[in-house]
Amino acid sequence: MKTRIPALALGCAIGLAAGAAHAAQITIANSAAGYYSFSGTGGGALNVAGAAAHGTALFGSDLGGYTLGPLAWLTSGTISGGNFAIHGSQALAYHGVDGDSLAGTVGWSLLKDDSPNPDLIGTLTISARSGDATFLSTFAGAAAAIDIALENLSRGVFLSALSHTTGSETAVISSGEIVGRRAAVPEPSTLALLGVSLLGLAWWLRRPAGALAA
Repeated sequence: MKTRIPALALGCAIGLAAGAAHAAQITIANSAAGYYSFSGTGGGALNVAGAAAHGTALFGSDLGGYTLGPLAWLTSGTISGGNFAIHGSQALAYHGVDGDSLAGTVGWSLLKDDSPNPDLIGTLTISARSGDATFLSTFAGAAAAIDIALENLSRGVFLSALSHTTGSETAVISSGEIVGRRAAVPEPSTLALLGVSLLGLAWWLRRPAGALAA
């Protein structure tokens, strides 16, 4: 049984250390105003544009709001695997009622289809941030991942089908998320358990050679 001590102690230490870093995010709710426009080119691509949008957002349980600036007209790549490659940008800002704030530019790279609720996927390049320690550590990096789901395409039409016509559709934001990574501050009990694990490992490694047979 004693030969299992190092594996157990080391496993605890590694597990606790790995748990110190975890993902955190701003959760985007449906837009109160604003929309995206899509029109087919007739050849499997889309013309895409966006009007300025805003709505409610949450960081954990902290209430806030988001705004997205207009998206200039762009033409997507032709559909491939149900998805469209796009290259467009929108200004984004988040303001929490507790004083947290985030601003930057979203670079959209993919319009994911094969659903009546397509997704826009991209990267937020952060230009400004302020707030409490948790918020700042969450968005300490230069960029964060962002995606938004869209809804209200009429009659459940898929954009893949629309791209082969010259018709048009509009959609609004249904939900979304801005995801950063932060190093969490371990709870005192977690630190204590980590310390005990490491002490146990150190004791086992320093034991007399004959102790194994005891």
